Amino acid sequence: MWDVDGNEYIDITMGFGINLFGHNPPFIKEALLEQLDRGVQIGPQAELAGEVAELICELTGMERVAFSNTSTAAVMAALRLARAATKRNKIAFFSSSYHGHFDQTLAVVKKINGDLRTIPKAPGIPANFVEDVLLLDYGSPHSLEIIKAHQHELAAVFVEPVQSRRLDLQPKEFLHQLRQLTKESEIALIFDEMVTGFRIHQGGA
Repeated sequence: MWDVDGNEYIDITMGFGINLFGHNPPFIKEALLEQLDRGVQIGPQAELAGEVAELICELTGMERVAFSNTSTAAVMAALRLARAATKRNKIAFFSSSYHGHFDQTLAVVKKINGDLRTIPKAPGIPANFVEDVLLLDYGSPHSLEIIKAHQHELAAVFVEPVQSRRLDLQPKEFLHQLRQLTKESEIALIFDEMVTGFRIHQGGA
């Protein structure tokens, strides 16, 4: 692709997945035009939803499929379900992970008066939106200790197993330990692979 100044780029992320088959492939374009003639559904499910869900289950090995308009909406729903199921409010994320643009996922850690505190990542996000957020170092054994210390408060731990911003960091053993800890503590462990998609494996990491 080319920018307005004529510089040429290779899109190695394939438009975050939508250009998996190349730019504007004819068979995708034909399928879209054919569907547009039948109408576009947002509220009621399209007649293809059941068939697509079955195909995704077959491809990934997952038991169930839910459809969302955006990955941010999927993260918000997962968080709401985790809080409802556990009756807890705190959530944990890892630094350098991306979980959409929902205000509660946009937090950073900053040293204030000698103490590390979680604060909003950008102006316009109320401080109370990130009060229940723990932002931890990915792959660090110390992060597991922090999760254990807060186990009775945590509803969920969100993780990008292979971070879209740190493809070289793949702490498999850490993830196994995290799975064990969250299972024992009845904390929802949510793998968010919205950005990495099927690039690691068809069933995800």
